[in-house]
Amino acid sequence: MANIYPSLSWDGESRPKVSVVGMAMLVAVASTVALPSAPTAEMASVIVREVVPATDDAERLVERVGGSIIANLELIGGFTATVPASALDTILEHQSVASATPDRSVRLQSDTTQWASDTATYRTSGSMYRTAKFVGVKSYWDAGFRGQGIDVALIDSGVVPVQGLTEPGKILDGPDLSLESQSETFRYLDTFGHGTHMAGIIGGRDPGVTNPWTDATTKFVGIAPNSRIVSVKVAGYDGAVD
Repeated sequence: MANIYPSLSWDGESRPKVSVVGMAMLVAVASTVALPSAPTAEMASVIVREVVPATDDAERLVERVGGSIIANLELIGGFTATVPASALDTILEHQSVASATPDRSVRLQSDTTQWASDTATYRTSGSMYRTAKFVGVKSYWDAGFRGQGIDVALIDSGVVPVQGLTEPGKILDGPDLSLESQSETFRYLDTFGHGTHMAGIIGGRDPGVTNPWTDATTKFVGIAPNSRIVSVKVAGYDGAVD
């Protein structure tokens, strides 16, 4: 049978020409061979807080281990970053780093145990009076330190103006950063309960309180009853916070 593929010659010798079809088949076979890929490093999102006074050492360390800076957090003296999970120990042990914690969503916790105010007394375990006595605020109250002129920022689930928190000027609404900020009905208000509870402990005061220590046996008095609460709402009805 005649050779349908003409030959090529070089070096004075005649050699068979590789067919175009044969070459295409070789390329097709080669392209189907799966080459092993390099393993992808597991990455972790972290909040890095720097040692004071801060330098650029922590940022350079993150980049050196293969990570990247996401955003600066001047409020806490740090930044968020994405880093290889295998490099976390290296970052934590560096002299420029005070802490490195996972950057993830959290959820407020609430004790569902019912505290019946109609049957409880100021002697009941967990009452505000017992709490105030335990932390020793009487000496501060007697000396006149009751929170006057002090604003306390409460970053929580908002505040509902229940009794003890209804005094004019007691609650100042800061920004509402929760998803409920889009609702005219729920903006700034506590739909979870935790923020209102904390606001009461910090600065709640029932009407008619004149002497916090003696009045606390019959009225609600927070730790700093003359302070003002600046409410920054970050959590919604289910306590979820980004």
